[in-house]
Amino acid sequence: MSNPIQEKIVHGEKLFPFAAYEFTPAFPPELFTAHWHSDYEIIYMQKGAVTFGINGISYPLSAHQALMVNPYQIHYSVSANTSDFSFTSIVFGNSLVFPSTESRIYTRYIHPSAREYIRFFPVLTQETASGMDSLKSIEKICLLDKSRPLCYEMEIQILLLSVFCNLLRANAYDMEIREDFHTLSYVQELLYLLRKNFAEDIKLEALAQNMNISYEHLCRSFKKVVGKSPKKFLNDLRFQHAVYLMKTSEHQAIAEIAESCGFSDMSYFAKCFRQKTGKTPSEYRNHMAGE
Repeated sequence: MSNPIQEKIVHGEKLFPFAAYEFTPAFPPELFTAHWHSDYEIIYMQKGAVTFGINGISYPLSAHQALMVNPYQIHYSVSANTSDFSFTSIVFGNSLVFPSTESRIYTRYIHPSAREYIRFFPVLTQETASGMDSLKSIEKICLLDKSRPLCYEMEIQILLLSVFCNLLRANAYDMEIREDFHTLSYVQELLYLLRKNFAEDIKLEALAQNMNISYEHLCRSFKKVVGKSPKKFLNDLRFQHAVYLMKTSEHQAIAEIAESCGFSDMSYFAKCFRQKTGKTPSEYRNHMAGE
Protein backbone atom coordinates (compact mmCIF):
# COMPACT_ATOMS: atom_id res chain seq x y z
CA MET A 1 0.00 0.00 0.00
CA SER A 2 1.40 3.41 -0.92
CA ASN A 3 1.96 6.02 1.76
CA PRO A 4 -0.79 8.67 1.50
CA ILE A 5 1.58 11.55 2.28
CA GLN A 6 4.39 10.88 -0.20
CA GLU A 7 4.71 12.73 -3.50
CA LYS A 8 1.86 11.84 -5.86
CA ILE A 9 3.58 12.70 -9.15
CA VAL A 10 3.90 9.75 -11.50
CA HIS A 11 7.32 9.81 -13.14
CA GLY A 12 7.29 8.31 -16.61
CA GLU A 13 4.89 5.47 -17.37
CA LYS A 14 3.92 2.30 -15.57
CA LEU A 15 5.76 0.20 -18.16
CA PHE A 16 8.79 2.53 -18.10
CA PRO A 17 9.00 4.42 -14.76
CA PHE A 18 11.62 6.95 -15.82
CA ALA A 19 11.56 10.73 -16.29
CA ALA A 20 14.15 13.48 -16.69
CA TYR A 21 13.45 17.13 -15.81
CA GLU A 22 15.67 20.06 -16.79
CA PHE A 23 16.14 23.07 -14.50
CA THR A 24 17.59 26.43 -15.60
CA PRO A 25 17.33 30.04 -14.34
CA ALA A 26 14.01 30.21 -16.22
CA PHE A 27 12.78 27.54 -13.80
CA PRO A 28 14.70 28.55 -10.66
CA PRO A 29 15.86 25.93 -8.15
CA GLU A 30 13.82 27.66 -5.44
CA LEU A 31 10.86 25.85 -7.01
CA PHE A 32 12.66 22.57 -6.30
CA THR A 33 11.05 22.59 -2.85
CA ALA A 34 11.39 19.93 -0.17
CA HIS A 35 9.70 16.68 -1.18
CA TRP A 36 10.20 12.93 -1.01
CA HIS A 37 9.14 9.82 -2.87
CA SER A 38 9.79 6.10 -3.08
CA ASP A 39 11.82 6.44 -6.30
CA TYR A 40 15.54 6.91 -6.77
CA GLU A 41 16.67 10.28 -8.09
CA ILE A 42 19.93 11.40 -9.67
CA ILE A 43 20.59 15.13 -10.02
CA TYR A 44 23.21 15.83 -12.69
CA MET A 45 24.79 19.29 -12.87
CA GLN A 46 25.54 20.25 -16.47
CA LYS A 47 26.58 23.86 -15.88
CA GLY A 48 27.09 26.28 -13.01
CA ALA A 49 26.68 25.44 -9.33
CA VAL A 50 23.70 24.81 -7.07
CA THR A 51 23.55 23.70 -3.44
CA PHE A 52 21.05 20.95 -2.62
CA GLY A 53 19.87 19.53 0.68
CA ILE A 54 19.13 15.95 1.70
CA ASN A 55 17.59 15.34 5.13
CA GLY A 56 19.00 18.62 6.42
CA ILE A 57 22.56 18.25 5.06
CA SER A 58 23.75 20.64 2.32
CA TYR A 59 25.66 19.41 -0.73
CA PRO A 60 27.18 21.99 -3.11
CA LEU A 61 27.16 20.62 -6.64
CA SER A 62 29.31 21.93 -9.51
CA ALA A 63 29.37 21.21 -13.23
CA HIS A 64 29.81 17.53 -14.14
CA GLN A 65 28.96 16.31 -10.66
CA ALA A 66 25.89 14.37 -9.59
CA LEU A 67 23.83 13.82 -6.47
CA MET A 68 22.33 10.44 -5.63
CA VAL A 69 19.02 10.71 -3.74
CA ASN A 70 17.84 7.49 -2.14
CA PRO A 71 14.15 6.57 -1.76
CA TYR A 72 12.26 8.31 1.07
CA GLN A 73 14.94 10.97 1.61
CA ILE A 74 13.63 14.54 1.86
CA HIS A 75 15.48 16.60 -0.72
CA TYR A 76 15.37 20.15 -2.07
CA SER A 77 17.49 22.93 -3.52
CA VAL A 78 19.08 25.42 -1.12
CA SER A 79 20.50 28.10 -3.42
CA ALA A 80 21.92 28.79 -6.86
CA ASN A 81 25.61 29.61 -6.46
CA THR A 82 26.01 30.97 -10.00
CA SER A 83 23.69 33.13 -12.11
CA ASP A 84 23.82 30.71 -15.04
CA PHE A 85 23.22 27.04 -14.39
CA SER A 86 21.47 23.95 -15.65
CA PHE A 87 20.86 20.58 -14.06
CA THR A 88 18.79 17.53 -14.86
CA SER A 89 16.77 15.59 -12.32
CA ILE A 90 16.50 11.91 -13.29
CA VAL A 91 13.76 10.05 -11.41
CA PHE A 92 13.17 6.34 -11.82
CA GLY A 93 11.19 3.67 -10.03
CA ASN A 94 12.77 0.68 -8.33
CA SER A 95 11.06 -1.63 -10.79
CA LEU A 96 13.14 -0.22 -13.66
CA VAL A 97 16.39 -1.55 -12.19
CA PHE A 98 14.97 -4.21 -9.83
CA PRO A 99 11.95 -5.77 -11.57
CA SER A 100 11.32 -8.03 -8.57
CA THR A 101 11.93 -7.45 -4.87
CA GLU A 102 12.45 -11.21 -4.63
CA SER A 103 15.31 -11.24 -7.12
CA ARG A 104 18.85 -12.05 -6.05
CA ILE A 105 20.02 -8.57 -7.12
CA TYR A 106 17.51 -6.84 -4.83
CA THR A 107 17.80 -9.12 -1.80
CA ARG A 108 21.58 -9.41 -1.93
CA TYR A 109 22.61 -5.85 -2.74
CA ILE A 110 19.80 -3.39 -1.96
CA HIS A 111 17.75 -4.84 0.88
CA PRO A 112 19.88 -7.57 2.46
CA SER A 113 17.91 -7.91 5.71
CA ALA A 114 14.55 -7.04 7.26
CA ARG A 115 16.07 -4.07 9.09
CA GLU A 116 18.69 -2.72 6.70
CA TYR A 117 18.72 -0.91 3.37
CA ILE A 118 21.59 0.17 1.15
CA ARG A 119 21.99 3.95 1.12
CA PHE A 120 24.34 5.26 -1.55
CA PHE A 121 26.64 8.16 -0.67
CA PRO A 122 25.24 11.35 -2.19
CA VAL A 123 27.91 13.14 -4.24
CA LEU A 124 29.47 11.66 -7.39
CA THR A 125 32.61 13.38 -8.69
CA GLN A 126 35.33 12.66 -11.23
CA GLU A 127 37.90 12.20 -8.47
CA THR A 128 37.36 8.44 -8.31
CA ALA A 129 37.19 5.80 -11.03
CA SER A 130 33.71 4.70 -9.93
CA GLY A 131 32.51 8.30 -9.87
CA MET A 132 33.93 9.04 -13.31
CA ASP A 133 32.37 5.91 -14.83
CA SER A 134 29.03 6.65 -13.18
CA LEU A 135 29.03 10.26 -14.40
CA LYS A 136 29.71 9.10 -17.97
CA SER A 137 26.71 6.77 -17.74
CA ILE A 138 24.51 9.52 -16.27
CA GLU A 139 25.50 11.99 -18.98
CA LYS A 140 24.70 9.40 -21.64
CA ILE A 141 21.30 8.78 -20.01
CA CYS A 142 20.49 12.49 -20.35
CA LEU A 143 21.44 12.44 -24.04
CA LEU A 144 19.45 9.26 -24.71
CA ASP A 145 16.34 10.73 -23.11
CA LYS A 146 16.57 13.72 -25.46
CA SER A 147 17.23 11.82 -28.70
CA ARG A 148 15.27 8.64 -27.86
CA PRO A 149 16.66 6.33 -30.56
CA LEU A 150 15.32 2.82 -31.05
CA CYS A 151 15.77 0.74 -27.87
CA TYR A 152 16.73 3.79 -25.78
CA GLU A 153 14.70 2.35 -22.88
CA MET A 154 16.87 -0.76 -22.73
CA GLU A 155 20.07 1.26 -22.90
CA ILE A 156 18.91 3.58 -20.10
CA GLN A 157 18.08 0.57 -17.95
CA ILE A 158 21.52 -0.93 -18.61
CA LEU A 159 23.26 2.37 -17.81
CA LEU A 160 21.35 2.79 -14.55
CA LEU A 161 22.35 -0.72 -13.50
CA SER A 162 25.96 0.12 -14.35
CA VAL A 163 25.78 3.15 -12.03
CA PHE A 164 24.51 0.95 -9.19
CA CYS A 165 27.18 -1.65 -9.95
CA ASN A 166 29.98 0.96 -9.91
CA LEU A 167 28.85 2.36 -6.57
CA LEU A 168 28.44 -1.04 -4.95
CA ARG A 169 31.87 -2.23 -6.09
CA ALA A 170 33.45 0.99 -4.80
CA ASN A 171 31.71 0.57 -1.40
CA ALA A 172 30.11 3.98 -1.97
CA TYR A 173 27.26 3.25 0.42
CA ASP A 174 26.36 2.52 4.00
CA MET A 175 23.56 0.66 5.73
CA GLU A 176 20.50 2.48 7.01
CA ILE A 177 18.41 0.97 9.76
CA ARG A 178 14.69 0.77 9.08
CA GLU A 179 13.92 2.60 12.33
CA ASP A 180 15.61 5.71 10.91
CA PHE A 181 12.59 6.17 8.67
CA HIS A 182 10.44 6.72 11.74
CA THR A 183 12.38 9.84 12.74
CA LEU A 184 11.40 11.43 9.41
CA SER A 185 7.73 10.48 9.50
CA TYR A 186 6.57 13.63 11.32
CA VAL A 187 8.50 15.86 8.93
CA GLN A 188 7.16 13.99 5.91
CA GLU A 189 3.59 14.33 7.17
CA LEU A 190 3.98 18.06 7.86
CA LEU A 191 5.52 18.60 4.41
CA TYR A 192 2.51 16.91 2.87
CA LEU A 193 0.04 19.01 4.87
CA LEU A 194 1.80 22.30 4.11
CA ARG A 195 2.10 21.61 0.38
CA LYS A 196 -1.52 20.47 0.18
CA ASN A 197 -3.08 23.26 2.26
CA PHE A 198 -0.70 26.22 1.83
CA ALA A 199 -3.53 28.50 0.65
CA GLU A 200 -5.51 27.94 3.85
CA ASP A 201 -5.18 29.51 7.29
CA ILE A 202 -2.79 26.93 8.74
CA LYS A 203 -2.28 26.72 12.49
CA LEU A 204 0.99 24.89 13.06
CA GLU A 205 0.28 24.35 16.76
CA ALA A 206 -2.99 22.60 15.90
CA LEU A 207 -1.25 20.41 13.31
CA ALA A 208 1.34 19.36 15.89
CA GLN A 209 -1.42 18.50 18.35
CA ASN A 210 -3.22 16.40 15.75
CA MET A 211 0.05 14.58 15.04
CA ASN A 212 0.52 13.85 18.78
CA ILE A 213 3.85 15.66 18.95
CA SER A 214 4.88 18.83 20.73
CA TYR A 215 5.02 21.96 18.59
CA GLU A 216 8.61 22.67 19.68
CA HIS A 217 9.82 19.16 18.83
CA LEU A 218 8.07 19.25 15.46
CA CYS A 219 9.67 22.59 14.57
CA ARG A 220 13.14 21.40 15.63
CA SER A 221 12.81 18.18 13.62
CA PHE A 222 11.48 20.02 10.57
CA LYS A 223 14.27 22.60 10.58
CA LYS A 224 16.92 19.93 11.06
CA VAL A 225 15.71 17.97 8.03
CA VAL A 226 14.45 20.71 5.69
CA GLY A 227 16.87 23.47 6.65
CA LYS A 228 14.21 26.03 7.55
CA SER A 229 11.37 26.39 10.03
CA PRO A 230 7.83 25.26 9.10
CA LYS A 231 6.69 28.90 9.11
CA LYS A 232 9.44 30.00 6.72
CA PHE A 233 8.85 26.98 4.48
CA LEU A 234 5.14 27.82 4.33
CA ASN A 235 5.79 31.48 3.53
CA ASP A 236 8.32 30.53 0.83
CA LEU A 237 5.84 28.06 -0.66
CA ARG A 238 3.12 30.70 -0.76
CA PHE A 239 5.48 33.24 -2.28
CA GLN A 240 6.68 30.83 -4.98
CA HIS A 241 3.10 30.07 -5.98
CA ALA A 242 2.26 33.78 -6.01
CA VAL A 243 5.21 34.47 -8.33
CA TYR A 244 4.03 31.68 -10.61
CA LEU A 245 0.53 33.18 -10.78
CA MET A 246 1.95 36.66 -11.39
CA LYS A 247 3.74 35.27 -14.44
CA THR A 248 0.89 33.13 -15.78
CA SER A 249 -2.32 34.97 -14.74
CA GLU A 250 -1.80 38.47 -16.08
CA HIS A 251 -5.48 39.43 -15.78
CA GLN A 252 -5.90 38.26 -12.19
CA ALA A 253 -5.80 41.04 -9.61
CA ILE A 254 -2.78 41.07 -7.31
CA ALA A 255 -5.04 41.03 -4.24
CA GLU A 256 -6.78 37.90 -5.56
CA ILE A 257 -3.43 36.21 -6.17
CA ALA A 258 -2.26 37.03 -2.65
CA GLU A 259 -5.44 35.67 -1.09
CA SER A 260 -5.41 32.52 -3.22
CA CYS A 261 -1.89 31.80 -1.98
CA GLY A 262 -2.72 32.18 1.71
CA PHE A 263 -1.72 35.82 2.24
CA SER A 264 -4.64 37.43 4.06
CA ASP A 265 -2.72 40.65 4.79
CA MET A 266 -1.82 42.62 1.64
CA SER A 267 0.74 44.77 3.45
CA TYR A 268 2.55 41.65 4.66
CA PHE A 269 2.39 40.19 1.15
CA ALA A 270 3.92 43.37 -0.30
CA LYS A 271 6.62 43.34 2.39
CA CYS A 272 7.55 39.72 1.59
CA PHE A 273 7.60 40.49 -2.11
CA ARG A 274 9.93 43.46 -1.69
CA GLN A 275 12.25 41.49 0.60
CA LYS A 276 12.60 38.67 -1.92
CA THR A 277 12.57 40.56 -5.23
CA GLY A 278 13.45 44.15 -4.37
CA LYS A 279 10.19 45.21 -6.02
CA THR A 280 6.57 45.70 -5.05
CA PRO A 281 4.11 43.19 -6.55
CA SER A 282 2.96 45.81 -9.09
CA GLU A 283 6.54 46.68 -10.06
CA TYR A 284 7.36 43.00 -10.44
CA ARG A 285 4.35 42.37 -12.68
CA ASN A 286 5.19 45.40 -14.84
CA HIS A 287 8.78 44.22 -15.07
CA MET A 288 7.67 40.75 -16.20
CA ALA A 289 5.29 42.26 -18.76
CA GLY A 290 8.14 44.29 -20.25
CA GLU A 291 10.40 41.29 -20.82
